[in-house]
Amino acid sequence: MYRSTFIRFYIKRTSSNIDNTKNLPKPKCFSLRSHWYTCCYDNLIVPLLRRMLILEELTIFLSVIRNESTSIDSTQLYNDFLMHMPQLSKFNFSIHANIFNNDIDIDFPSNNDILNSFIKREYQKVNLYADDQLTRNWGCCHVYSLPYHFNEFLFMTGRFQGGMFNKVRLLVMQDIRPFESELFKIISQDFPFLESLSIIKRVPQRNKQHSSTFITFPHLLTLNLTVAHTDYVVQFLFKKKY
Repeated sequence: MYRSTFIRFYIKRTSSNIDNTKNLPKPKCFSLRSHWYTCCYDNLIVPLLRRMLILEELTIFLSVIRNESTSIDSTQLYNDFLMHMPQLSKFNFSIHANIFNNDIDIDFPSNNDILNSFIKREYQKVNLYADDQLTRNWGCCHVYSLPYHFNEFLFMTGRFQGGMFNKVRLLVMQDIRPFESELFKIISQDFPFLESLSIIKRVPQRNKQHSSTFITFPHLLTLNLTVAHTDYVVQFLFKKKY
């Protein structure tokens, strides 16, 4: 059974001085995980990864905050650190970027733009969902390798495009837009072994006419609606959808 408690592993700034000029000669496999958002991608994570010249396997699970770039694509990953890893043969990743930018006229790339950047570099199969424009100066981009490698799927928005996620046991949903019933139907099909679901959404649903078709989560053990609008309580508890 998957442990349903959501522990926030996160990366934060350090006051110690780190010499980022020295290569790291030993690690051939490396895994980096951060459940909560970090602002340290550019000044801590990238310099660290660039020092791993003989790395053969890399696993990254990150949620990052960005206020200068618009997304995460293959060109950026390559320029940031992959070009420094000539022996890398296996790269599993899930990178969720929360983008804040005061320039509301910014040209935000489409899903196809970002996906094509991975195809052109002949990466392994990937999928993603992203905002094609900033809303209230906020947007997001979540890109991940397939098959999906992780037990957690964090900060899903209403832009989620679907897929099959047999390994996922914990799902956290968060967006400034409401989550409609149709999305929960997709989730029940695409996350067949989900055990823990948290919804962070105080905005009411637009479509309150729930389908008569039951939405089932046969393995669900934990449903967290502490910071959710009552519409979601009605959908899950009063309508007995799971």
